[in-house]
Order: sequence, then C-alpha cells, then structure tokens
Amino acid sequence: MYTIQYTRALYVADGGCTESPSSVARTSPAPPGDVTAPVATPISQSYISVVWQVPGRANGPSLRYELNRMKILQPLDSMSAYSVVYC
Repeated sequence: MYTIQYTRALYVADGGCTESPSSVARTSPAPPGDVTAPVATPISQSYISVVWQVPGRANGPSLRYELNRMKILQPLDSMSAYSVVYC
C-alpha cells in the first residue's frame, strides 16, 4: 500500500513562531493484494473468453492488466505458442 504524507516545519524563536508551507510526498506502491484466479472458458478451437476480478487491494495509483497465454497441446499441431496481451 502507498501512503500520502503532508509535512511542514514549525520554526520557534523568542519572538514567536511561524509555520512553513506544507509539502506532499507519496511512498512507493506495493504489489496488488487479494488477487483471484481468472476464469477461462473455451469459445472455439481458436478463441477463449477470459474474465477476472479487480484485485481487492490495488496498493498503488497505476494498475494495469497483463494476460499471458501458452498453447500447450493441440491435436495435429506440433508447435506450441506463447503470447502476452496488455489490457
């Protein structure tokens, strides 16, 4: 999880005190949490439908999805394939 922090300095002297303007800092994000497995449903020999849920904890402002697929075995096909799709 990331945290947004606001800080300011208080300067104190014998004659009184004054406050600086505030500054903003954000900590680094962490990996997403509460992730569930995607559900893949065959549509045809060439297509599948893949559905997934948003992680329970995004843990950062920027979240993207990457779908990886590997064809392991297909009858009458001697080649396997690996592909990456960015969503």
